[in-house]
Amino acid sequence: MSLHFNKKVVHPVTILLAACLFFTACSEKDPNVVSNISENLETVPAQNTSDPSKETESTLLSSIPDRNVYLFVDYSDKVVLQIGERKQKFNWSYATPRLIMPSLQFHDYDMDGNDELAVVLNVGSGTGISLYELHMIEIAKEQTLSGDLNSEPFKDYTFSANDYLNQLREVVGFKTMTKAGQLIGQVFLGKNIHTINLTEYQSEGFSKIKDDLALGNIVHFQTDNNKLTAEIGIGMIIENVAEPQYIGYLYADVNYKAGKFRLSNFSFREEL
Repeated sequence: MSLHFNKKVVHPVTILLAACLFFTACSEKDPNVVSNISENLETVPAQNTSDPSKETESTLLSSIPDRNVYLFVDYSDKVVLQIGERKQKFNWSYATPRLIMPSLQFHDYDMDGNDELAVVLNVGSGTGISLYELHMIEIAKEQTLSGDLNSEPFKDYTFSANDYLNQLREVVGFKTMTKAGQLIGQVFLGKNIHTINLTEYQSEGFSKIKDDLALGNIVHFQTDNNKLTAEIGIGMIIENVAEPQYIGYLYADVNYKAGKFRLSNFSFREEL
């Protein structure tokens, strides 16, 4: 089944995009963000709706045309994944204020001889918040599907926040100390120790820095060159200070097998 794009559409996502374009034009902040994204938005016809006689249209979010992969929002505002002739709806977040479109990548991540589809969604943004969500889609073989119209051709495995945060806490630690009269912080990453100069937090105006790290507010996943990677912001927790004070980023490879994800090959980059 080929998808034919049509320009005639009035859809909640399109209305949101138009509003963002208007306010972006009136602002000096990130003038190219929405315009660049808008160039990639197209419309695709929704098919097999509950009312086949009703002509409706859908908004394309992302695609891999040479693999016949299309991710779009249908008339009911649900995210639909279509691969070839098969499609399935998902309760995924897709619209955030920055309008960052999903990224897709096909690869045999678990080396079982069959390609999986990695889907990265931007699910949260704001002051001190930048969250992405990683999904791995296993594709059922044609002969395993029943004739039931409700049978699902795709199995969705999500790398949950609880999962990756628990893995991070197994390998990363933090403490402060005074050395030669200067306040320093030590980031422990497995057997490696990274030392950070914290003298700017040494004045009487700052409260005590806890021997703990803020994790989970900045989490990015990337699909690139058939690899999955994670970038996670780490911040210090200071008593009586509402927001974490970020000191750098953890980087890791994301490995996938049999519905489970595992972080490995960690590194740290200081950024005060």
